[in-house]
Amino acid sequence: MTSRFLAARFLATAAAALLSGAAAAQDLKFPPGEDSRFNWDSFESFKRDLSGQSLKIDGPWGGVDKALFETVVAYFEAATGADVEFSGGDGFEQRVMIDVEAGSPPGIAVVPQPGLAQELARRGKLAPL
Repeated sequence: MTSRFLAARFLATAAAALLSGAAAAQDLKFPPGEDSRFNWDSFESFKRDLSGQSLKIDGPWGGVDKALFETVVAYFEAATGADVEFSGGDGFEQRVMIDVEAGSPPGIAVVPQPGLAQELARRGKLAPL
């Protein structure tokens, strides 16, 4: 599996855990493996050394949702050593289209509207996972 696919899979898994209340703070309020209320198997099995690698993620979230997603990202960074840059909030769709057309798309774009995904596909700008 590619690193991009693994990153997307981990982030999706971590986001699901976050939404169920598994992670609650940017500073790893729940140190991995130290709180028996959580199952850390996914975190442990995902660990690998991606030190020195970076991943740019763009998504629609702002405010509290952005803070929650950044909590998930903190666990990803802790598991991998990778550096993640998240851009989110207002203007997401326009920002993604500008970045894509400029040749500097994010590594992962969280696309909540099928219309944007359809437009990116029409332009040949989507990469298979």
